[in-house]
Amino acid sequence: GFQTRMSTETETETPRATPDPQGTFEPSGVKPMGRKVVSPEVTVLMCVYNEKELIREAVESLFDFQTLEEEWELVVIDDGSTDKTLSILKALQIKYNPNRLRVFSKPHAGLTKGLNFGLNRAKGTYIARSDADDISFPTRLSKQLKFLKKNPEITAVGTAIQIQKLPPTPNPIEKKKNEEKKKEKIKIKKKR
Repeated sequence: GFQTRMSTETETETPRATPDPQGTFEPSGVKPMGRKVVSPEVTVLMCVYNEKELIREAVESLFDFQTLEEEWELVVIDDGSTDKTLSILKALQIKYNPNRLRVFSKPHAGLTKGLNFGLNRAKGTYIARSDADDISFPTRLSKQLKFLKKNPEITAVGTAIQIQKLPPTPNPIEKKKNEEKKKEKIKIKKKR
């Protein structure tokens, strides 16, 4: 979904790398040379827990393919993952710029608390939600933002999904029958 933020407060400076009292971490902000740090219009908010298999593709689908022209950021809350999720996110942060991919790590507390934690750190006027298993279409953010700007009375929008069809998993009994039939056909051919 995509939502208009009620508060339009913005920060003008990127925070430095310091753990806060809750033990979370925000990487040091490296300001790109010659560019003014601009508050993003959109924050994409994601909370993840043990998503090492999916997180890279979800993040790359946002950074590599989105057509949104306005400034935007991705805020990812690592909710105490015990796998390699956090290290993958840190590597992606280097690839995509720590000012645009902001990663926070906190003890595991669940999705709702993680999202609220991230919402308090989001800089965008608009908030978009995404999960580690979401692959965003290239025009997702631009279409949603355009719609919300044209329709200020609307405060939230959602998206349709497209489920990738996987090949059907064969029934183990049917699979065994098919294998036996194949073996029988091979035996018949060998006898001839």
